[in-house]
Amino acid sequence: GGCAISIAQPPVAHAFANRVADIKYKANPGRPPLQLGVRADGTLQGCDGVKPNCFSTEKLDGPDEDIELYSSYLIPRWVYTGPGGSQAAFEDIKAAIGGYKPGANNIDGGGFEVQKSDSTYLYVQFESKNHGYVDDMEFKVVESSGEGGACEVQVRSASRVGFLDLGVNSKRLNVIAASLPADRWETQTITPKTHGNYFALNGPYLV
Repeated sequence: GGCAISIAQPPVAHAFANRVADIKYKANPGRPPLQLGVRADGTLQGCDGVKPNCFSTEKLDGPDEDIELYSSYLIPRWVYTGPGGSQAAFEDIKAAIGGYKPGANNIDGGGFEVQKSDSTYLYVQFESKNHGYVDDMEFKVVESSGEGGACEVQVRSASRVGFLDLGVNSKRLNVIAASLPADRWETQTITPKTHGNYFALNGPYLV
């Protein structure tokens, strides 16, 4: 009898179910990051301040981190001022993610998928359309200090691959923040004025 020869095919990106179209390309998701999840002090991770491809509401090295590093990626925590406390805030966040449209603003055409969700933490992966790059986005709701009081949401959005992000993380954060009900949310839009170094480095390549 003959023998069968198996020829390995290049891996294809998984492209999430809500992708904008059928996608065929070589997978390039990058390695899952080590800086993921909630730290022992209850905060999300910061960013590598040298790489303009990440934003976080939390500092990488805590209060002692050099301002030259954290000023390039640090954003204010999102504040929920509506009724229902942290549970209601978390429901708003989940609704904003559920309503996110892959491919809008020319980003995340490969779709997205929630990887983990509990009562206060949400982890979502987003995929680019053309190269199959995967970005990681996290939300952590901080319990209200008092009944009916405002609560805060820690946020982090980061690229796995490369040095620049071509403006993708800023666009994603701005779109999701803008989709939250304005009468009960306070967020800051990421602009060249708030993060000049990020836009200066990514500027020539913004998608």
